[in-house]
Amino acid sequence: NLIMGNIYLIIYYLVYLVAVFTVGPLFLKFLNIKFGSKVERWVFEFALGNLVYSLIFIYLGIFHLLYAKLLLVFYLLPSFLLVKRLLFGQLKLNIAFNIKKFLKYRWETLEVFIFLFLFTMFLPIVPHIFAFPTSWDPLAYHLVLPKIYLQDHFFSFYSWLSQTSLPIGIESLFAYGELVGDPRISNMIVFTFLLLLVIFIVYGLRSIFPRSVLFLALILFLYKRILFTPVSFNGYVDFPFAPLPCMTTNFCSDVSADRE
Repeated sequence: NLIMGNIYLIIYYLVYLVAVFTVGPLFLKFLNIKFGSKVERWVFEFALGNLVYSLIFIYLGIFHLLYAKLLLVFYLLPSFLLVKRLLFGQLKLNIAFNIKKFLKYRWETLEVFIFLFLFTMFLPIVPHIFAFPTSWDPLAYHLVLPKIYLQDHFFSFYSWLSQTSLPIGIESLFAYGELVGDPRISNMIVFTFLLLLVIFIVYGLRSIFPRSVLFLALILFLYKRILFTPVSFNGYVDFPFAPLPCMTTNFCSDVSADRE
């Protein structure tokens, strides 16, 4: 059933988000890093959460412990803890308050224009996110690598697949789709990283550049990639990789400026 499959896909995606947004804040708390805004902090939490899960995959593979059920436990555990906290009243989601706060926010004209622009840019590719991967690179090795490693339980080498001789990186995140039996999760992960980069451009760089300049940067960055290539909604590594050097450079720049 296609409808039920899409519903399950959304549930799997929410479990993934809970996982990375649970682990990411713990990592930042350990580092004791302060950010200029909540949005900037959320961006780094998401990136670091994915980094931690990528490292979990890598170290399980190094020690020949890369079993699907074991890796799945790492993804499901934060959701179980979240549900437990909600059921026992240890955590309250003040959704009504946040909606009222959102509705009372005074939007500037440029902010509304940026929002409408992003909506019209992203809307055409949303249906593609729910389609099964069809592009060559994901089917040839991006999605194949984590599948092979999960089957072998370590980082095996195959002469017929040269990519097995290279260190696995962002593809390790696509293993989650293999765990839940739906490769379309890779589409959602890639699309989320695209949104991450957009949010970072708008909010993370606004202390450096005027919003009009950032809006122009968004137009130049998004136009061709979204409308004319499958990179934004298939299991490629381009968009998951793109925000990381940008965030690192900007963060080091901010720390250096604060010290001066």
